[in-house]
Amino acid sequence: MAESAQATAPPAKASSKSQRKLKNYFLNLRYQLKYTLTIVGISLVLTGGLGYVVMSKAHEASRVVQVRAMDPEDVLAQELVAQFAHNDTIMMLVLIAFGLLLCVVLGAYGIVLSHKVAGPLFKVSMHLDKIRDGKLGVVYDLRKGDELVDFFEHFKNAHDALRARTQEDIALLDKALAAATQAGNSALADELKAARQKKEESLK
Repeated sequence: MAESAQATAPPAKASSKSQRKLKNYFLNLRYQLKYTLTIVGISLVLTGGLGYVVMSKAHEASRVVQVRAMDPEDVLAQELVAQFAHNDTIMMLVLIAFGLLLCVVLGAYGIVLSHKVAGPLFKVSMHLDKIRDGKLGVVYDLRKGDELVDFFEHFKNAHDALRARTQEDIALLDKALAAATQAGNSALADELKAARQKKEESLK
């Protein structure tokens, strides 16, 4: 029994890991679905228009034969009508399959492409929340292939400038703390220590 449980454990972990990876692609569900559905909707309209034109032309070609097929003695015309009907059915199925496949491919592509935009926006929003809470941790570069690189670089530079100013404030507090300690002003020294500690913690 123990060996059976061990044998079934790895697939469950792998499934959980794959689910987490899939979930990571939906960082901004509203934006990503709107973008993807727009692409899919446009592709459906274009595919439907193309299918209508193709089927119309096919029906025009079969109408001439259908007129001849009204003569019961024209066996060839009747065979051609049956063949045209069969071809129309095949063409319709191919167009529907193509449209569905195109929607799936464009839908997947839209999710991946929008993820490359939603990822940087999510990262910026996360750091803005941290700045609001007084946290100025290190901002790491974007992943390879992400969009909004220039926008993110501007944000990163602004964030680094805030960190640099905080570090300058810590240096000034160190000087003030040394002066207060030397002057024997313990109350001021304690206040400066608390302020310095708060500034230092914000950089973590």
